[in-house]
Amino acid sequence: SLGNWIALSRVKELQNRSQENSTLVFLPPTKTMVRSRPPTEIFDDATIDTLGALSGSIGLSSISDSYSSMNTDGINLTNKRTAVHGRNQQIGLLQASYQSVTHHGRQVCIVKGTSGTGKTALVHTLREPVAETDGYFVEGKWCEVKTRAPFAAIVEALSDLCDLVAQSEDAMNCRKRLQDIVGADLSFLSGLFSSTNLLPPTSKDTIPFSQQDLDKASNVPARFILALKNFLRALSSPKHPIVFFLDDIQWADEASQGIIKALATDFEFNHVLFVFAFRLANDNEAPYPQWTKQPTNISIELRNLDSRSVNAMVASVLELDQNATRELSVVVETKTGSNPFAIKQFLDLLHSERLLKKDATTKWKWNIDTVIRKTSYSDNVVGLVVQKVARLRKDLREMLILASMLGFHFYTELLTKVVEDIVNDKSGVDDFFSSIKMEPAPNRSYEVIVSWMLDMAAKEGLVERTSPTEYKFNHDRIQAAFYHTLSAESKQRMHLRMARVWKRKFGSLGNAVFHVADHTNRGKKQLSTDAERLDLLTVNATAGKAALDLFAFRTALEYFGVTDSMDSAWVWKHAHDLMIEVMGNSARAANYLGQHSKAEKACLLVIENAKCAEDKKVAYQMLVSSYAAQNTFSCALDIGHNALKECTNVSLSRNPGVIDVQRNLTRTRSLLKHKSDQELLQIPMVSKDDISFHTKILGSHSLHALMMDEQNLATLGFLRLMQMSLTEGVTAESTPTATMMYGICELTLGSYEKADRFGKLALQMLETYESKQCVCLTKSLAYGMLLHWRLNHAELHQPLYESFDIGLKQYDFQFAHFSMGLYMYSRLHSGVVLGGLETEMQVMLDRVRPFNQESLMLWALPPLQTVHCLRGDADDPAILSGDAMEEGPFIEKAIEAKNYSGVAAARLMKLILAFNFRYTPEAKNMEELLRTDAGKSLKLHFNNLQLHLYSGLTCFHLYQKNHPRKYLRRAKQSIQHFKQLKKIGCPTAAVYLSLLEAEAAAATKKKTASVIAKFEEAIAMARAANLLNTEGLALELAGFAIANDDHTRSQDFLEQAVQTYRRWGARSKVRWLEGQIHNYRSMWAHFEGVRMRESSRFPPSPCQTTAAYRALDE
Repeated sequence: SLGNWIALSRVKELQNRSQENSTLVFLPPTKTMVRSRPPTEIFDDATIDTLGALSGSIGLSSISDSYSSMNTDGINLTNKRTAVHGRNQQIGLLQASYQSVTHHGRQVCIVKGTSGTGKTALVHTLREPVAETDGYFVEGKWCEVKTRAPFAAIVEALSDLCDLVAQSEDAMNCRKRLQDIVGADLSFLSGLFSSTNLLPPTSKDTIPFSQQDLDKASNVPARFILALKNFLRALSSPKHPIVFFLDDIQWADEASQGIIKALATDFEFNHVLFVFAFRLANDNEAPYPQWTKQPTNISIELRNLDSRSVNAMVASVLELDQNATRELSVVVETKTGSNPFAIKQFLDLLHSERLLKKDATTKWKWNIDTVIRKTSYSDNVVGLVVQKVARLRKDLREMLILASMLGFHFYTELLTKVVEDIVNDKSGVDDFFSSIKMEPAPNRSYEVIVSWMLDMAAKEGLVERTSPTEYKFNHDRIQAAFYHTLSAESKQRMHLRMARVWKRKFGSLGNAVFHVADHTNRGKKQLSTDAERLDLLTVNATAGKAALDLFAFRTALEYFGVTDSMDSAWVWKHAHDLMIEVMGNSARAANYLGQHSKAEKACLLVIENAKCAEDKKVAYQMLVSSYAAQNTFSCALDIGHNALKECTNVSLSRNPGVIDVQRNLTRTRSLLKHKSDQELLQIPMVSKDDISFHTKILGSHSLHALMMDEQNLATLGFLRLMQMSLTEGVTAESTPTATMMYGICELTLGSYEKADRFGKLALQMLETYESKQCVCLTKSLAYGMLLHWRLNHAELHQPLYESFDIGLKQYDFQFAHFSMGLYMYSRLHSGVVLGGLETEMQVMLDRVRPFNQESLMLWALPPLQTVHCLRGDADDPAILSGDAMEEGPFIEKAIEAKNYSGVAAARLMKLILAFNFRYTPEAKNMEELLRTDAGKSLKLHFNNLQLHLYSGLTCFHLYQKNHPRKYLRRAKQSIQHFKQLKKIGCPTAAVYLSLLEAEAAAATKKKTASVIAKFEEAIAMARAANLLNTEGLALELAGFAIANDDHTRSQDFLEQAVQTYRRWGARSKVRWLEGQIHNYRSMWAHFEGVRMRESSRFPPSPCQTTAAYRALDE
């Protein structure tokens, strides 16, 4: 063949160059080779065809010539531990990366290459330097023949890490750090890991998070990832850096892929080196993921060895000088394509076929011509492994086939149970394993026989003992070769047997539920009876629920999807209650994945087949969550209304009128009459499950109505919720929110005292009831819509930030983003230096960015873009578009989501910018838009203060530009609004009122001295309140107001405004105002020159001067 001809040519060329005293020893060519049993005795016909296709022309001339006996001299070349050859540069990169994380930071190394290029061996070169520096080297590996058990390799690595830390001197400190950093999630994580030496014990019934958490679509995966991140952060330290190695990630389940991506893209880790290895696209393997291409990652791609490295490897395996192995290395390189794994397998093949053997001096000898003639070209690793499998004695081969079905890692105890099950089976259906069906010798148990055979396999280089009770295959290709030996029908029967063994041995402990379900699913074609089909549904329901609890949602959907292949009518008839549970959990998993149509289909199936209202509850909850996640609150309201009608005794009109609200407000007030705060706090908790469901549905229904700006329905819902709390008992989740919303209702009616009372009472309830849900919602709305009237902006900062932090920790992302937006607005309005505020905003956005809640950013992005514009980071400071958001798409998305409050807040920011940069047409447009229903949504919001301030200033500005007097009336309405707020004790209202009154004096042409006095009062009040932005604005407006009458004083005000804006950090505002000052100075100089030249004839009239200044202002 061409391969043989190339090998002979290269060998002859090498021989011609070699010295006469070459150490190569040539053996006489052999005429025959030792044969083992024919293939028909080893494999069935279908498998012969499969192996033939896999092997091609590998090793020997054909697969029928490849079955030699096992090595009789006890030597196995694949077992020899040798150095990693030809990888010096790659080893240096890995070690340098490790050295960098020992000091600070984290690093990500991506190791990629085709099968057999030595990815795992390369990473293992780090073991020694890690051990020398007291670091932790942990690894996990996925395999091709795998179960769907979520996070298998990650859990394996973290379990090893727990064991290493528990054995270290720093174990006590690590336990404390885990408690401090991971917190409540620690008990759940301990249920995942096999180690209990480091983590607190947990029961198998441990529920990771509450049902309310699970009902919040897309929140939980991020929470689980965050818990794992905190776990690693707690255990990494300069004294004990961590190397976290995950191998063959191309076979990881989707949930694990999400965690890997999150770990690889998080820059907050310290003293952690992440190493991810995956197989490059080859033979239909999946391509490597896009996130591995990050520029900060260190990428190492392994290719086959060069000639020098091949020779070094061959010499190392044979323990000979490199000069002695040069010719053999040429043949090996040609035959194997220089693949490291194939090289070892090929050398072992030569030894097995006695083409490579030791002489009397224990040196390896061979005949190069015979090696070339008796073997053929192959760089196919699979084929070489197939030949090795075929050479084994039958009982050992059958034992390893069973082991391959248990996984890459397998336990001897479990394998022994499988062997016993086969031996005790008298049905004869598994005659393939006839050699295993033997009775143990006297005084020898099955455990002894299995251990002895596994030791034999280890000597052959096929498996490796990793612990006294566990083995692993030396390569995933070896496992695959054994697994594919069986025919499809035999595999199915064996998988069912494995399922029974797993179930008898471990039940539902740990990951056993996944193994039982996976083995059952692989053998489900062999199931024929109704009982067996019901068992199939049961084990998949159990595994799906376990996967759901671990947030492996796609895996859970795959388990629940077993019902798709079953007759719907039959399964609903024979397993109705189980199907209710399966469909409900399936809908929940689909919601988390954003597959809302699938969730809706599952819920409708439940509703259609429900026997009672109780069966429909979960389906209605999931449907409401699904529509809310899609921002289709109108559909969520309709479904919630149906749920209230069919599953509760709560009667609630879909379109209530004012009379309905007034009637329920009167009833609520009567229930609250003469009740002190202490009495309200002592109301007992609700004890009935149906009432708890009622409050949950009613609460979500009312919130969705609030989102839709259906004020009557929202108010009525919260009033009814308050009535239920007062009559049936309180709930930790609903009652504080209902109390807070009742306070908002009273505030709408103008009762500031009651609003203040119930706002504070709602916060007290959170502490008294130790609420775990709706804390962020209650606190953010309490401070953002109830209590802010009595507080200045600075006093709002801390509670709003705490609300944001609680929202993230409790994974209430919707109101965490709302709180973040409120916090940003309060900081912006309070005149905080913009440079620090911009950094602070970016830090907060970095905290929420991993959760990918783009639809909830409607509150956070407008203030951030406003800061960018004021800081000079936008092309046009008056247009709300730039790095943070694009105005047009942002408003469209907010309107589509019916988030009218978000729309109003964005338009308010645009009004502020338009007025600050005197973009009059846009300011006029925004002022008009904010008088619509969208603007009214800010009526109770603390942004209402800024809305009335800038609306009043804009109207005064428009009135001065010869616009209709309606703008003067609107501006005076803003003044009246602030007067009312000043009476109830709003501290900021006095500052804004003073500024508006000063601007009113200027707009109505009061005397210059009076105008100056008004503005000086406003400037002094803003300065006393430490409001840099308001102080700068007052100075600026004062300078413009008297520009026609007092040039010197006007210039002084404007220059002070520039200095104030500079301290605030508003660079674009400084540049704009300096330009205005320059224009005014030029105009003043021009008029002064004209006056000097014309004074001898006649002075300019006041009307001419005023007209000129008006033209300048335009």
